[in-house]
Parts: sequence; C-alpha cells; structure tokens
Amino acid sequence: MFKAAGYDLKETSADLLEDIPLELLHHYQEQGMTETEMAIAYVKFRTAEFKDAMGEPIPSPAITTKDEKDIAIRLEQLEVDLANQQLLCCLAKSWTTKRENY
Repeated sequence: MFKAAGYDLKETSADLLEDIPLELLHHYQEQGMTETEMAIAYVKFRTAEFKDAMGEPIPSPAITTKDEKDIAIRLEQLEVDLANQQLLCCLAKSWTTKRENY
C-alpha cells in the first residue's frame, strides 16, 4: 500500500536511526529491538517529548497540524513495516518447519 504511494519504508527506518542519539541507540540494541522497532520507539519518544514541551496545544494550523500529520504518517509507515517483517518471519519459520517435517 505505501510502496504504491511512493514511500520507501526501509529508507524511512534508516533515516530515523540516524537521528537517534548513540546512547539511546545502544539502549535499544541491548533490549534486542529490530531497526524498525527502534525507529518506532524513537518516534513515540520524540512525540511524547514534543507534546510535553508544548503543554496544551495552541491552535496553529501552519505548524502543529502539519507536524502532527507528518508524525502520524511516519509512525503508521513504521508500524506497517514492522507488521510486514513479523509476518515474513512467521512465514519463514512455518516454511522451515514444513521442510524439516518432510
């Protein structure tokens, strides 16, 4: 769905990983997170940080509405990418198990 719209989800994940501070990146790696999970966690972290800093939202369609939409789109893209990766892992495990049983 997103590829048809011109989004490259792997590129999105890689771009976000470059933005993650090194200490936080190491923390995510110690937790055993995939790159996509790291990107999703960082977007959620930055979103919460942004909302905390802003306090109560001030209506400003030129800034907050666009930012919120961009964040929502990016988060949705990453969640779809993570779901696809998990599905592929399940399919690969299923296929491997079937091969071993024959």
